[in-house]
Amino acid sequence: MLDTIADSIIANATNEFMHPFQNYTIIKYDASLVDAQVETPKFSEHSIKQGDKTIFFGHYQIMRPIVTKTVVTDITTVAIPVYPTSPRYRAINFEAVAIDKSLSDECNSGALITEDGTVQALWLAFVGEENRSYRTGLAIESVLPILRQIQKGITPELRILDIEVDIVSLSLARGMGVSPGKLSLIA
Repeated sequence: MLDTIADSIIANATNEFMHPFQNYTIIKYDASLVDAQVETPKFSEHSIKQGDKTIFFGHYQIMRPIVTKTVVTDITTVAIPVYPTSPRYRAINFEAVAIDKSLSDECNSGALITEDGTVQALWLAFVGEENRSYRTGLAIESVLPILRQIQKGITPELRILDIEVDIVSLSLARGMGVSPGKLSLIA
């Protein structure tokens, strides 16, 4: 496959991995073809958490970069709604990182980074019902185990149950027949 790197070089790239549920792909290309210094980013070893200060670095749809300081407002399980009349890939069973800037809603790609440029999360776009776009962060800790295997020359093999999970409130769980004793273990 051909890929465009740094908005200026078209190079052969190989698809090393595509996650079936989390909407990211890892590609490999020859960095010597890029007429600029290409470095592997530093990836955070710490989980990004609600309330963390971070920097949003993204691209508007017209490919203009944007960099702004922000705060992580929430980390929650996301369910991108199904659109049955137009089946398509959609991300499921992942924790989405939300931030407090409306500008992030205009950017399809990017990253959440620290002051020194350490990547904390990827910023990704998802398409749901009636072509509605959902933009959210995916913590880098979800990507690192796969990336590290690829760097070692190992083809990642995922063990995934083909199910979709969702959060259920305690009151709804009770209505579904979960006993009060079991609910106290959950809470």
